[in-house]
Amino acid sequence: MYQLTSAPEGRSVPVDSYHTEPGSRTARLQVTLGIGDKVVDTEVVESSEAVTVTVKVQESSETREDIGIPTQVDIVLSEPIGDRRVVNSIDGATIPAV
Repeated sequence: MYQLTSAPEGRSVPVDSYHTEPGSRTARLQVTLGIGDKVVDTEVVESSEAVTVTVKVQESSETREDIGIPTQVDIVLSEPIGDRRVVNSIDGATIPAV
């Protein structure tokens, strides 16, 4: 068994959009990664007004083409989104629901 002793290194990437079913505590985030990139961490901060999300990515160290790859990341919330806004932690912008 491994225990995380420090936060994973990586850079935060903006979330392009999200989808959730009414009443569901799971939300599917859409992010754009580069070839060989890996999602290493997600963070969710919930309040009564907003759900703030962070997705961290470890970039590939290999030389690669500059191509964006749409990727889905699931998060689990303590309660359904309801009327709350979903926002990027990077810039505080509202993430559109699709």
